[in-house]
Amino acid sequence: MTVSKLTRFAAELVARETVWPILPVVIADIETGEILYVSKFVADLFGYAVEELYGQPVEVLVPTTMRDT
Repeated sequence: MTVSKLTRFAAELVARETVWPILPVVIADIETGEILYVSKFVADLFGYAVEELYGQPVEVLVPTTMRDT
């Protein structure tokens, strides 16, 4: 790994630990809609623990009144 790649990798790790938890971040698989990452901010906003949301469909974050039936 080159120095620039290592520096970028280190910066990403720091961001994941310090910045991402306080931002509204949701990362989902584009094909399955499965939540791969969700920040603590988002989990708290929707009343979930972060661990509860991993692997769930992103639709769990859409209020039931707003979902197509």
